[in-house]
Amino acid sequence: MMARLLDLAERGRITDLLHALAAIEMEDAQFSAWAAEVRAMAEAFQLRELCAALARVEVRC
Repeated sequence: MMARLLDLAERGRITDLLHALAAIEMEDAQFSAWAAEVRAMAEAFQLRELCAALARVEVRC
């Protein structure tokens, strides 16, 4: 799932990324705080920071 989010962010597909985040939150509420941080970066179009944050998470998986 993180790879998909990173792919969407790298391609600038913000709307799709926000939908994917909503799906993650619906699956598991423990990701709500993390999803809120990612959503804030996406809505502010901070794509460089967003991609870096998603890449860090993917490496940890």
